Amino acid sequence: MRISTYILLIAILTAFVIGASGQIAETSRVEQTKLGADATLTLPTLVLDAVNTTNFTVSMQSTDLTGLNILGYRGEIVFDPAVIQPFGPNFGCSNTGTLSASFIVTCNLFPNTSTITYFAFGFAPLSGSGPLINFNFQRLGGVGSVSSLNFGDFFFNEDGPTDPVANLQNGSVTFVGELEPTSAGVTVGGTAFAASGEPVRNAQIVLTDDKGITLIARTNQFGHFIVEGVRAGSTQMLSVSSKGHVFLPIVLNVGDDVLNVTLVAEN
Repeated sequence: MRISTYILLIAILTAFVIGASGQIAETSRVEQTKLGADATLTLPTLVLDAVNTTNFTVSMQSTDLTGLNILGYRGEIVFDPAVIQPFGPNFGCSNTGTLSASFIVTCNLFPNTSTITYFAFGFAPLSGSGPLINFNFQRLGGVGSVSSLNFGDFFFNEDGPTDPVANLQNGSVTFVGELEPTSAGVTVGGTAFAASGEPVRNAQIVLTDDKGITLIARTNQFGHFIVEGVRAGSTQMLSVSSKGHVFLPIVLNVGDDVLNVTLVAEN
């Protein structure tokens, strides 16, 4: 791959004004589905507490990219600016703890638009499955507000005829009211381990209950995590996203504090 091409694309990225019609995104999805996909990228469907949520992270998840010789990618994420706004450095983009951790990532958000444009490249091919890139957002909308989390245009490498193609799955974020006073909050905690027995740091822990409420936490340097405010008496689906590790989701019946959850990666 020509590194000079990426340098040129960075210059184009900083000057490119994003269209608001969304026609590029639709064309990209149709073409990629027609050609067949080498990987699947997924934006999450989140249900968050509007009363207690100020900032949150959207992780774009990827299936295994090993052997696809991916040295770069470029794309767009489309959202409702009346409900959420990018938050933090690099227009909310972060590659910390992702498959793209060694890549150079450049993001842009032009005034009065609803699209983040992101561009990433590196010198070693991507490998493994898990979060490809993270987007940090700030909540603006109130209870009942919903924002789409949609893919715009996306391609790997230089979008050539032999480059890998991605199947794109859109998501959304919905903000609901505070949990009922009768639903006391309890705590779920534990430790995530690699298959080798080493603790897994910076893994994203996602708890989704039987009412669709989603709570998110991350493991510390020792692999420990704590999720507070879990609804007592609920059934929780616990899933883990971590660079280079695959965890199977588990189901927890939460009646009281659960502080000894042990998560072990499959690989």
